[in-house]
Amino acid sequence: MPWESRLPAEMDSPRWFAARALTLTVVREHMDLPGPRWKKGKDGKDFASLAAANPMSAIVSEFKASFISSKPVAILSGPGGSAVLGVGPEQAVILNRAAFGHAIENATAQKHWFQLSPEEVFYLCHALNCIRVDSLDNKQMSEIELWDYFRSGSESFPEMYKAYAHLRLKNWVVRSGLQYGADFVAYRHHPALVHSEFAVVVVPEGAEFGNRCGRLEVWSDLLCALRASGSVAKTLLVLTISSSSKCELSSPDCLEQLVVHERTITRWIPQQCREQRCEPSRDEVNREELIIEKESVVFNHWGVILGFTVLSGLLVYRLKFRQ
Repeated sequence: MPWESRLPAEMDSPRWFAARALTLTVVREHMDLPGPRWKKGKDGKDFASLAAANPMSAIVSEFKASFISSKPVAILSGPGGSAVLGVGPEQAVILNRAAFGHAIENATAQKHWFQLSPEEVFYLCHALNCIRVDSLDNKQMSEIELWDYFRSGSESFPEMYKAYAHLRLKNWVVRSGLQYGADFVAYRHHPALVHSEFAVVVVPEGAEFGNRCGRLEVWSDLLCALRASGSVAKTLLVLTISSSSKCELSSPDCLEQLVVHERTITRWIPQQCREQRCEPSRDEVNREELIIEKESVVFNHWGVILGFTVLSGLLVYRLKFRQ
């Protein structure tokens, strides 16, 4: 279903379309988007080349191979749904390279601790199957128990996790976007090497999501999200989560039926469009040169006639004066 057909009825007014034409344009995936903004190393390292030589897909594969044999334990740390993962020094290096979690400073020589978000915990447990999770009373939790636990802490966990896993499987590094007014931010590589490119907003659609539907349907909400992302040099990425058929969100099996639609939205700056139109095309330049050439030929023709007329008049005047 196209983006415009899902807009509410209040956006069908001419005033809304006039405002949208002055501020927004929907950018499809095949169109050019702003490139990554690589950070600069103090020692002059080229972070773009470093990232190209070490793709995130290879790093995650190495991370999975290192963790899947030992399956370190993540312990749920509170009602918020986050967990703390303890690993050895070597595993801490690869975990940091894969950009999962945030390192806790009270690490020891033998143990390093990382704070994981609910989406990261379930991704490492469900998608990569490389860690196990224990409850606060030190009991190992199954995937269904873990799903119920995260859903009890946040009703929006199913769509948020689906959006997180969708981007992670495409080898984007995903972090919380709370400080940017978004659900997530997406990095092309490790955040130490590059700035985030996208501010991600998750929009659920369907009766199974209840009253959580309707995000960004109001024009002011869309404009605020667009302004907020633009002010921090990020492209607004809207991930619409819908189901291919009726599904129950009470089980992680629903993830296979949830579909993600991607939309990137950027501001349309009229001044830039006018500047581009002011640059004449080659055909227009040739046409103008031809017109100038014709005008020059006509001008020269009339100049010859005028000069001949003046000379003839002077000759007649001199003949009459001599008589």
